[in-house]
Amino acid sequence: MASREYLPLDLLENITNHLSPVDLESFGRCCHLFRQHTTAYKNRVFCIERAYRGIFDDVKVLKDFQNLQTSTGLIVSGSTALRFFTRVEYGGDLDCYCHLPQAIESGLWFLAHDFLFTPTGDQLDDFAADFTRLCKLYDDETPLGGNAVEEDIRDYKLDNIASVWNFKRGSLIVQLMGTLSSPLTTILSFHSTCVMNILSHDAAYCLFPNLTLERRASLLINLTLPMTEVQATAVNKYSQRGFDILRNAPTSSTCNPNSAVTFLRPRFVGDRHCHKITFKNLTGNANQGNFIEANSWGMTYLRKFNSTTTIDIDIACATPYIAFTGDILDIQRHLRAVDGLIERQLLSDETALLTIQTLISQNARRPHPASFPWHALNSVMSILRGRTAFSFTSTVAHMLYEFFCIIDKTCTSCPSIDVSLSTNTSHKSVLTISLDIMHPKRRIDWDDLREKALYFADDNILFNIVCDF
Repeated sequence: MASREYLPLDLLENITNHLSPVDLESFGRCCHLFRQHTTAYKNRVFCIERAYRGIFDDVKVLKDFQNLQTSTGLIVSGSTALRFFTRVEYGGDLDCYCHLPQAIESGLWFLAHDFLFTPTGDQLDDFAADFTRLCKLYDDETPLGGNAVEEDIRDYKLDNIASVWNFKRGSLIVQLMGTLSSPLTTILSFHSTCVMNILSHDAAYCLFPNLTLERRASLLINLTLPMTEVQATAVNKYSQRGFDILRNAPTSSTCNPNSAVTFLRPRFVGDRHCHKITFKNLTGNANQGNFIEANSWGMTYLRKFNSTTTIDIDIACATPYIAFTGDILDIQRHLRAVDGLIERQLLSDETALLTIQTLISQNARRPHPASFPWHALNSVMSILRGRTAFSFTSTVAHMLYEFFCIIDKTCTSCPSIDVSLSTNTSHKSVLTISLDIMHPKRRIDWDDLREKALYFADDNILFNIVCDF
């Protein structure tokens, strides 16, 4: 006991500096001394002051910046957000993202706080004049010239970034990115998951903490091989920072409804898979509101690349919101149900959307065992579990699930399914999936169904489909 009580504080600090969030939590449960130290460490390190250390050291300026984020919906990402979670100094610029109409307020804020606007390319020398020029170009639907974008985001959903304005104070560079839709659309289309972290006015969110903070790994998103030189440079930068780059997510994770990278359930900002750190309210405003958790997305695994799936939500808000594509009809239906309350200003659009997304999140549990697509996919996974002779990727698993969903729409009752494994004349393992479709809802387009089934032939998956009329 004495050795623990007199453990040098600098040694304790070095230990906790290298612990992941899960290990830090476990460390704090070892004894009363470690719990006290861990609590003090979290309060000191995971706070808004530490997040912007070296950027906004003056508390008054930091308070003003928090006010700016509240009023404009501006979020911070890139190296600054990653540094906050990993506690590793990476250097780099301060990357700020906001909806284009809010960019003028954000840019003027930086100018009022000793930053100088440094135009690039065809930008005008005056920021306000350049903003007006840009808005006119979009109003006239005139194509824009190129923008000087940091290599981390160049080539990733650049069509969502209207312009990038650089502001400089000493050696610090701020890149203000005005987006055409939600800033999260750009964040979720970054080259890999390790940079999908955001700092809002209210909290910090690491969207894939198990990969980023626990495993020190990063799953590639929206990248096809071979990568361009710019893409390879951005990915290699994070490889050199100690992250293992994953080209594909394991099927065991993507087919697991309880995984952060599954395609079977939508993800939500602030859900149980996120690592969230709440910030202190420096502004003193009691009713700030934090509606960033009203955004959701889905994971998709295609033949050529992994991707995130989102769609814009059509509501009258200063800050745009996005949702998982599969949930948009439910969201629109719920919004129509409370349309009268919104019109009478008894309920704000943001509050209604956040409530609806929370309800969807709570209902988006593990797929029901009786549901045919999940039952079919689970049957295939079960027969292959432990069989090294045959395996398929997350891409094929996702395609199978979508194919089962198409078949499910044609049936009034769950088709019977039989899965078998055999060897063909070339001594390759072949998976045969037999489906007996009973009581179809409508006439089945057999040619279309067979054509879709042939997509799996290259992966040595054969379908035997029988329909009982």
